[in-house]
Amino acid sequence: MSLPAYLSGEFLAAALVFARIGAICMFIPAFGEQIFPVRHRLAMALVLALALTPLVSAGPLELASTGSLVALIAIEVTLGLWIGMCGRILLNGLQFVGYQVGLIAGLSNAFAPQ
Repeated sequence: MSLPAYLSGEFLAAALVFARIGAICMFIPAFGEQIFPVRHRLAMALVLALALTPLVSAGPLELASTGSLVALIAIEVTLGLWIGMCGRILLNGLQFVGYQVGLIAGLSNAFAPQ
């Protein structure tokens, strides 16, 4: 394998990791909120992707066409969205359960309309 092909394979692996981590950072419960600027989330996703890329064994990636590259990126983004949304749904469910338990226990009756 020549050096340009090796470097393009490494770049592609880093781009795929960044696609998944970036999609996770869009929806994950603490960092996906609007109080965090988009640039900070992007920088965090980039740093995480660069840190996690050596852990991924990408192997030689031979792409036959542009469509296969788009399909790979779409799969990674879809998986990242799924992971981030699962975390958000889980924490929203826990928040709702906590609210209901507090309401039934009488701890939040001060907020009930009179």
